[in-house]
Amino acid sequence: MRLALLPLAVLAVACANPDRRTRDRGATPLTFTNHSQRDVCSLHLAPADARVWGKSWLTDIVHVGEQATLDVKPGHYMLRAHACNASRTVLVLYDVDVTAAHEVVLHEPETREQPAPGRSAWPVTRWLSETSDWYYPTGMTSTAHRVTVDNSCARDLRLRLGARETTTLPARVSMRLLLPAGTEVALVDESQHELTHHTTTTGEQHLHVDTACTTIASR
Repeated sequence: MRLALLPLAVLAVACANPDRRTRDRGATPLTFTNHSQRDVCSLHLAPADARVWGKSWLTDIVHVGEQATLDVKPGHYMLRAHACNASRTVLVLYDVDVTAAHEVVLHEPETREQPAPGRSAWPVTRWLSETSDWYYPTGMTSTAHRVTVDNSCARDLRLRLGARETTTLPARVSMRLLLPAGTEVALVDESQHELTHHTTTTGEQHLHVDTACTTIASR
């Protein structure tokens, strides 16, 4: 499991191999579509088993409403997107299948995108942008306590917090939340249909998503 995601990811970018983009370039299109409310200044892409992210693949800013297409070798990739404001991370994925043409859509946590073949939609990962490195879901800061979610699933998941806010839970990471007791934490699909859920209790500190990606429970 990837622990302490933010510090390790920053180190990986700093130790980038400048030849990454050359080695991984191919003929399979991966399109990044920006339906969020922030411009994206860098997009790092590397094979899923890589130890470093490499330099950004972008040659220009992907403004709100725009998209950029990268031509890569077929395979499974990890992807990391930075907003232009202080290069803040807005999306991390560790399981992007680019064995055929694929589109990754970045959107706001409160909005929905229609799923389609060859297209996956992911909410802005706000929790990585918090200076405290703990995610505060909108409107949930009062009487909150720290809850760590360990994801043993080998694929990226969508996590709904409360009634409407969704964030990304990357494959095999620990995610740190600040939640009040009684918050419903649910795994949902691209259409926001609930797959399973858990309601937090007072004093609860750890939640766990199993390797089958089907349950979330107290640990």
